[in-house]
Amino acid sequence: MKPLIFAFVVLIAVLLGVAWMNGRFGNTVIQKNKEIGQRVLYMEGAETGVGKQSEISLMGNLDSIPITGFDIELVFDPTVVKVDGLILNDDVFDKLIDSSIDQNFGKIRIKASSGYAVGTIDTGKQKLVILKLTGLKKGGMMITSGRRPEVTIFENGKNIEGDFSVQSFKVGVK
Repeated sequence: MKPLIFAFVVLIAVLLGVAWMNGRFGNTVIQKNKEIGQRVLYMEGAETGVGKQSEISLMGNLDSIPITGFDIELVFDPTVVKVDGLILNDDVFDKLIDSSIDQNFGKIRIKASSGYAVGTIDTGKQKLVILKLTGLKKGGMMITSGRRPEVTIFENGKNIEGDFSVQSFKVGVK
């Protein structure tokens, strides 16, 4: 009988430990907000509703070196949201070389570059482009990278390709 009671107590302790690790008891050990690393493209924005338009900003993070160009392909679920358009951050990029939105296959391609003087371009967290989305049905979906992003940075007096990654972003439609 004692081994059965001991096993039951251990089981309860494991269940409480798992619940604590999942944050059910106000746990502050596990961080809900991830810190954005260097050489990362990520998105900031709000959730949207069915029939409502919202904006999501595509951002880049690189301290002390400006981003001078990018060629990005993003993939989304066209049954959940409709991409109405995009707005290039003209404070940093003055040439929109290519932009296409394929609503049928859920692909966005954006290619832009900057002709501005490098000293006038901000470093750190930079807004690259704003995506305008309209919710089509309730649910959620992920915006991910369709291929490896090509990002140009200005380092050591010349434009070179930076090694960037794209963080997936969840969009919720209420």
